[in-house]
Amino acid sequence: MTWRGLVVAAIACKLGEATPRRGRGAAIGTRGGRAPPILTPPPRTKKKGALSAALLVAGTTIGAGILALPSVTHASGLVPSSVTLGVAWAFASMAGLLIAEATQAVSPARPLGFVATMGEVLGPVPKLIATAAFGFVCYSLMVAYVAEGGALCAPPRTFGVPPPALFATALGALLEFGSPALIDASNNVFVALVVAAFAAIIAVGAPTIVPARFSRANWSAAPRALPICVLSLVYHTVVPYVVDKLDGDPRLVATALLGGSAVPLAMFLVWNAVVIGAVAADATSIANPLAALRATTNSPALGAAVQIFSQFAIITSAIGLFFGLQSFISDICDVGPADQQTPRQHLCVTLGVLAPPLFFAIVEPNAFMVALDLAGTFGITTLFGLFPALAVWKLRASPSHNPVIKAPGGRATLLLQLALAAFMIGDGLARRLPFSS
Repeated sequence: MTWRGLVVAAIACKLGEATPRRGRGAAIGTRGGRAPPILTPPPRTKKKGALSAALLVAGTTIGAGILALPSVTHASGLVPSSVTLGVAWAFASMAGLLIAEATQAVSPARPLGFVATMGEVLGPVPKLIATAAFGFVCYSLMVAYVAEGGALCAPPRTFGVPPPALFATALGALLEFGSPALIDASNNVFVALVVAAFAAIIAVGAPTIVPARFSRANWSAAPRALPICVLSLVYHTVVPYVVDKLDGDPRLVATALLGGSAVPLAMFLVWNAVVIGAVAADATSIANPLAALRATTNSPALGAAVQIFSQFAIITSAIGLFFGLQSFISDICDVGPADQQTPRQHLCVTLGVLAPPLFFAIVEPNAFMVALDLAGTFGITTLFGLFPALAVWKLRASPSHNPVIKAPGGRATLLLQLALAAFMIGDGLARRLPFSS
């Protein structure tokens, strides 16, 4: 399956459709019943499936959120920000395991998507809220990508055209009129450039690190970074696909989710250390560490690598999100899949994906950080923090709940998950009150 196919399959799961199968017949069973036994494939096949599932989780996690991390972690210093990333990973990992438990329990024969699973357990109103939260998160992210893409990729002279408009037009033209082969080939090149640029940043940036900067610690600034850290570690809409791919094997599912998300965590920790060690902690640099790195005169190669990495991380993330929103709008408007739409319908869906984010990207000068902060603070914490914990709490209250996949911990763990999500939402609200500093 190509990267585009994986994105569309994952979004189908998000919107509540049944998880795609992998060529075998669907087992007979009802949503609430227990599925008949499924034959276990040879161990070698299952191991390969676990590896590919872990790579899917890792690839889904790594996105443009990594560009926002330095702006929220640099102020606190290396140790506090590393601890914050660790807490965010633990929160995200528990959310993934809770979604896996709920997915397998609700529909073991053919797992439903995330939103449909929450609806089956919690009811129609929470399902509607989850759908709205999903749309809010996706559109907030697209606002961020269009805004930052315009800032990073626009030519020196724009002849009065807002840079976000140039970026959205170029992106829309490629994805609306480009052939699947052209889009796949372009994205493969973009991904290769992201990987090469990240490796160059680490190699070139390491000699510029000043070890004394690692001793700085401002623990009071760490909590504010938590929503962006959680946002950067999100992969949860592909969990139903992973559960289905691994036949609900609890050990392999846990390995894929924890191992797959640990790779991006390691990347983020290294990235965070390089930025903190290479950029001085003055007021201008703390506000935008990546801009300081891109403009550095001490190492032009480092500045160039950061620029290339930033540009193509935004582009690849925007491409994946575009197809997700395309599927979301197509389902909401009931116009069928993209390959079954008329040219007019297809164009209208594309405009629906890009026009609203473009408007907000133009009117809000700091749209990148504002949109990511809103998505992480309110959308992600609600969607993947509150809902999975509440769903599993309700499932475990039933005497008939005997899950094959069970997330670790009891009610205390669920309460901790709910409390951390509520803290991020409450802190975000408090920071936006008129009298807050």
